[in-house]
Amino acid sequence: MKCVCRPYRVLATVSLFALAVAPCANAEDLVPEDLLEPAAVGEVAGAPPVYQGTTSPDPVPQLRRKPAEDADPYAPQGLRLGSLTVFPTLETGIAATSNVGGKPNKAKADSGLQLRPGLAIESDWSRHRLSASVSGEAVRYLRENELSTYGADAQANLRL
Repeated sequence: MKCVCRPYRVLATVSLFALAVAPCANAEDLVPEDLLEPAAVGEVAGAPPVYQGTTSPDPVPQLRRKPAEDADPYAPQGLRLGSLTVFPTLETGIAATSNVGGKPNKAKADSGLQLRPGLAIESDWSRHRLSASVSGEAVRYLRENELSTYGADAQANLRL
């Protein structure tokens, strides 16, 4: 068995690690600003190419698209269903009131569980847009069960 010296093993390990960590470059990731300018007529064949947006031939090109400034990194990803993206939500909490019945006299305090399920749908169509949302709210009081409240809300927008 042939032994490879240590510097080559280190170099190979670092190279493989860099290839594994580096993101894949796809054709979709490139934008026209990232591509090289076409060579001018009469340009010397051996001269290095001039990159778009620069005046000297030696700067390092930007091969990746810069992220949009307005993109929110904490925005929900959603669930893809064909050309629609679904955003389900579920909120829970505690509701407390000093006058559960809303009466002007003989007010009773109570607390309960608040539950808010919701669903939003957005399309990614090229010319049209659909956005819809449905949400509900249920507040269930512990002592005054008959005064629990329920509600729902639905909304849809379609642009053709």
